[in-house]
Amino acid sequence: MKESRPVIALLSDFGTRDHYVGAMRGVLARLAPMATLIDISHDVPRFDVGEGAETLLLAAREFPAGTIFVGVVDPGVGGARRGVAARARDGSWFVGPDNGLLWPALQERGLDHAMILDRVAAQHEIEVSATFHGRDLFAPAAAHIARGETTEILGKTTLELERLETAASRREGGALVSTARRIDEFGNVITGITQDEVASLGAIAGGGRLQVEIGEDELLLPFLRCYAEAPPGAPLALIDSSGRLELAIDRGSFAESHAISRGALIRVSWRR
Repeated sequence: MKESRPVIALLSDFGTRDHYVGAMRGVLARLAPMATLIDISHDVPRFDVGEGAETLLLAAREFPAGTIFVGVVDPGVGGARRGVAARARDGSWFVGPDNGLLWPALQERGLDHAMILDRVAAQHEIEVSATFHGRDLFAPAAAHIARGETTEILGKTTLELERLETAASRREGGALVSTARRIDEFGNVITGITQDEVASLGAIAGGGRLQVEIGEDELLLPFLRCYAEAPPGAPLALIDSSGRLELAIDRGSFAESHAISRGALIRVSWRR
């Protein structure tokens, strides 16, 4: 049986117009040619650590144990924030800036230990750019981890990582209150309300409507199983693929139609 190749998964807010993603992939191809490289996304909104953390959390669930995740959404690059490599209890690694980006995914998998990246530059005899740690710090660190050479690039052990706490939903009487945790490419608004919490209201898909309050707007949305159960252009609520309550318009953008941005407060109750 062949030994499996290490998987390195990349996430950033770099976009694909410039050379940044290609440069990181080039470093990884040179230093860890045996690794399989997978792009999670490079279209995280610029500097949005919270959105990047959410994207990493959701994507990481589908990867095998032992995957090396490299996340670069790093508005503090070159400043006081540290670069870290953190190992989860399932053997996966998360490499990137210590600004909260890695925390939700690490918290879900369980943090084993983390180490500060303070040996990479000396190992490669390079001067680390103050503006491109993805290329000069995080990609080389991931390559060394893929090669089993963690002692060459990792320094002081720490368990004190920057934490990014995600806002949990809360119960208020007969309603659930949450925020717009994410707005996807289609304009669907994903809340922090879980499927179990929706069920606790007595909601049954196809059996009634959800009363949704967003700012001054108050809407009654059919609670359906999938987009196709609504007429084209009609609004609806459903449970998305990550198990959370989503507000959508079939073949339209709910976020644009109701001028919703990430973080907006959303109150939901059940109407039979």
